[in-house]
Amino acid sequence: MSEQPEKLCMVWADDVPENACACCGRPLRPGNATYWVEVIDGGEYVARPGWQPDADDPGYMGAHQIGPSCARKHFKGFYHKQDG
Repeated sequence: MSEQPEKLCMVWADDVPENACACCGRPLRPGNATYWVEVIDGGEYVARPGWQPDADDPGYMGAHQIGPSCARKHFKGFYHKQDG
């Protein structure tokens, strides 16, 4: 069995309105669980939870909210979930 990679390619929406998924741009529903990915390398990758990328790195972009379907479809094992 292979080890899980430390980072995964980020999938960005063309346009992300406020309170929308960074991946697909669809509105996020208030009160539901929230999902977050930690974006690194100037927006190219998502860090695996527990990896602890350098927040002082100029390419570090912080946490971005994504919707539950994008979390399952694109970022399985790479998102943080907070219950609503």
